[in-house]
Amino acid sequence: MAIRFLLLFVLMVGAGLWAGPRLMRLALGDRREPTADELRQIQAARVRQVPPPAGVTVPATPIELRLPHMAWVRAAWLVVALPLGALVLAGEPGLLYTRFLAWPVALGMLIGALVEGAGLYSALATRIVASSTGIEMVAPDAATARVAWRQVAGARLVDWMSERNVRQGTNAPKTLVRERQSLVLLDAAGVSLLALEVPLRPAASYDQLLAALPLWTGRPVTTEQVRSGEAPSPVAP
Repeated sequence: MAIRFLLLFVLMVGAGLWAGPRLMRLALGDRREPTADELRQIQAARVRQVPPPAGVTVPATPIELRLPHMAWVRAAWLVVALPLGALVLAGEPGLLYTRFLAWPVALGMLIGALVEGAGLYSALATRIVASSTGIEMVAPDAATARVAWRQVAGARLVDWMSERNVRQGTNAPKTLVRERQSLVLLDAAGVSLLALEVPLRPAASYDQLLAALPLWTGRPVTTEQVRSGEAPSPVAP
């Protein structure tokens, strides 16, 4: 009897798990899974063209750019805040009850400030150079990343989105909020060749880059909203 009841219970649960999603899609009007072609059409519909900046001409000389402020402002804040915190703990070790605890923490904060200082220098010293042949990013603490335009099948401005509660309350509806924007260069398979946080500086040079990309890659710049953790849609042929 117990085995029969257990088998019946497993069958009922399995039937519910199988039928539940299908009944829901039937109630919502979606009676089947989309095909591979339909999925590609859905993804392509999310991608829109970006018109080039008005009145911007493409220079004959290479375009030189720097990373945006958001790439180094956090490191700059920590470079200032961590030594101040270490100084306070060194002068008032009683804040952590004993100097045997306060002084190691202060030393760790100084080491953290040095690490953040190295990151700050790297972000400030990084240069992006784009010309009619390709683009490269030169950073003092990493190998130079180079991409030739012949490798690029599409340039896309990706808005990385995440769900957040914009109102207080655990039952408040979540809203998609843009966390950051990146300029992503994709190959024909949809693989990212280079991703740059934007807007790059200076603004005039960044506008020149957006105006030049359709000429250099042979494809218009597109835009897409992508949830954090997902990948941009493949490039349409």
